[in-house]
Amino acid sequence: MENIEQNRTEQNRTDTPVFYLKINQETDLALKCIQHWIEIVEAYGADYYIVIDNAVLEKELQNIYLGSGKKSLLKTIKSCRDERLKAVSNLGNMAYALLTPFIHAKKYGYKSHFNIDADDTMFLTSTETTIKILKQIALYAENNKIDCFSLDMWRSVCNGKHWSFGIVYCTSFVDHISILNYNIDFIKNLYKVKENDFDPHHNIDGYFHNLSKYGYLNCQTFYIEKIYFMHMLKINTWNNNYLVFNAPYNIGFRATFWNMESKIDTQFPIANDIIKFDMELDENSSSISFKEKFLSFENKYYLSITKQDLTNFNFRSFTQYFTAMFNYCEEYIIFIAGNDSFTTPNMKNHKLNLLKSFGIKTDIEKALRHSWLCVIDSGNVVLEKTDEDSKITSIYCFGNHTAEIMSAGYNFTKQSHKDSSIKIDNIEYGVNKRGLNFVIWDKKDEKVIDSVCFDTWDNKSFTRKDLK
Repeated sequence: MENIEQNRTEQNRTDTPVFYLKINQETDLALKCIQHWIEIVEAYGADYYIVIDNAVLEKELQNIYLGSGKKSLLKTIKSCRDERLKAVSNLGNMAYALLTPFIHAKKYGYKSHFNIDADDTMFLTSTETTIKILKQIALYAENNKIDCFSLDMWRSVCNGKHWSFGIVYCTSFVDHISILNYNIDFIKNLYKVKENDFDPHHNIDGYFHNLSKYGYLNCQTFYIEKIYFMHMLKINTWNNNYLVFNAPYNIGFRATFWNMESKIDTQFPIANDIIKFDMELDENSSSISFKEKFLSFENKYYLSITKQDLTNFNFRSFTQYFTAMFNYCEEYIIFIAGNDSFTTPNMKNHKLNLLKSFGIKTDIEKALRHSWLCVIDSGNVVLEKTDEDSKITSIYCFGNHTAEIMSAGYNFTKQSHKDSSIKIDNIEYGVNKRGLNFVIWDKKDEKVIDSVCFDTWDNKSFTRKDLK
């Protein structure tokens, strides 16, 4: 990752647009969304910093495709947690991440900045159209002295009762952090919150909402007529005075947060104080389907993993590893053996989908403590076996070689970390620890090139076998 301490002139620091991309979700969707925002930033000609506190995810970002062809040059910063934000320590990590851009931008002389929730948002339109919109938003905020200008992601849903972060342009007419700290007792008194208590029904968005409500900040909200937008896999548009979703939207627990009745609906009247931008968009020329947009980033993510990357096998993430296998699977035979409890009821959907992408038939979600083994040859499942209670063994012959794979699930062993095996020509290559054990055979060179185990039960442990 590139260090943020760069040798830039004060003039460049001041005039260059900057995006702060907050990301902390370790999901396939998050990688596509951050890809979306980085491409926008590059085409915009702006600077950017990824605000991230998840070390595992930070490594996974190494394979993000950049339109300029660069890789592994992502600029990352961790969220600030010093004395300047002590007053909001009761609000948790989200507050730190959302306030860090204000501190960093001031330190490095940026006049204004975009503060983006970049791991679950996406404009479903072309990069060029998105940039045009963002520049209009920035110009309007500067000309009208708006301190924080936010996309209507929640305000219409809560009938104008709350301002929120999400997609926000922040100007530098005022020192936001100083205003927040100076008025913190007043804000906390509104919520009747004790010094270090955490109340899930209020957050940093609410603090900014009330700072604006009582005249300390000028926080406004905007929407773009007829554009399509994705947030947390929900797609919406703003059309003819309504915020319209592609499926019923459930306000759920947020009803308590907003002091209103719970509601499920597909459309909500746009709050009357939201500023409308009509870019004269129409569905045929500007909107891109979620599937089309998502797959475009998916393909770039796959292609960003080069053959050299794959040969070096520097991946420590299950998602990266299996993505690499998917991209170059025709050249390999992949042997997999489950050991003990090789999955979990909470295993993330994108990881299950990666397994299923090869055509695996076993219902992985239900087989968490079963014995399970699989062989994938040239991208095709050629052997798959499972048993709920018994240890299983299978033989697979390829060329002049023979592989013997064994799996013993927790239901068979009734104790942790028991047994699995992946032998080729009577040589043990498996790591044989709890989770999913992989052995990769290079068909051209006729040798094992990697052996790893991902402890998919706790989603943390990773073990690689030394093949030297």
